[in-house]
Amino acid sequence: MLAIFRITQGALHNAIQYADTARSLNHLGGLLDSMGDYAGARSYYEQALAILEEALSPVHPYIKLVMENLEEVERKLREGS
Repeated sequence: MLAIFRITQGALHNAIQYADTARSLNHLGGLLDSMGDYAGARSYYEQALAILEEALSPVHPYIKLVMENLEEVERKLREGS
């Protein structure tokens, strides 16, 4: 039973680390977006989304937030903002 707890605890720890990394990448994307570097922002948003899709449930609200950020920056790139 203890071995199962260690595996579960390790998996949770990894998921938290990945989510923290994804959160940082999303924030960096937001910074670049606010500075007008939409291509750079898109790269960070894409990295954050890839990590979150591996670490969290597909319906997690943070995934939706990052997807919205990515869609917005892609819109800006299309419009040449």
